[in-house]
Amino acid sequence: MVTPKKSLTGLNPTWSGPISKRVVIAHGWADDPGRGWLKWLVDVLAKQGIEASAPQFPEPKKPVIKDWMGTFREAVGQPDSELVLVGHSLGCLIVCKYLSDLDPAIKIAGIVLVAGMTTTESWRPEGLYPIDFDKVESIASKRICIYSDDDDKVPPERTKELAVLLDAELIHDPGNGHFAGIQGTTELPSALDAINSIFSS
Repeated sequence: MVTPKKSLTGLNPTWSGPISKRVVIAHGWADDPGRGWLKWLVDVLAKQGIEASAPQFPEPKKPVIKDWMGTFREAVGQPDSELVLVGHSLGCLIVCKYLSDLDPAIKIAGIVLVAGMTTTESWRPEGLYPIDFDKVESIASKRICIYSDDDDKVPPERTKELAVLLDAELIHDPGNGHFAGIQGTTELPSALDAINSIFSS
């Protein structure tokens, strides 16, 4: 397990309104946030009194990064210290790119990255790179990466590499494959626990 070496907190200095706990989820390639564990997570968080959303990105099977980023930025709105961002697969890079592009003075509560990676390897979509992972680490006060030993899309080693790069806590959730809702993962308690641990820290 990789233990975070520091914890940073703080508010966007331009924001003075009320703050409530929020979660915004970035789905992966070809996924449907209206079903599977993404929908389950939104529903469970709502029952806990946490505002949660998982926007549907345009053309999920043919991602255009600028369009995905625009949808994600709109869903997030004003980032603040009570915001947790969740990403799955390609959505992890969307989360990291979003944070990489922010003013470094902004701080959020944390990120949960499920089956994440540092790059898309052979596929280099326009608008996704570069990503400043040091900046991502500094903006997200707590960082958690989740992987499965039998992931057939993103090998565990790639998620472990991301965890090291972000100085993130690493959680092994075995037997969940690629965690894809379209492949039958209907619930993901490890992601819920990770979010709750960030809000309680």
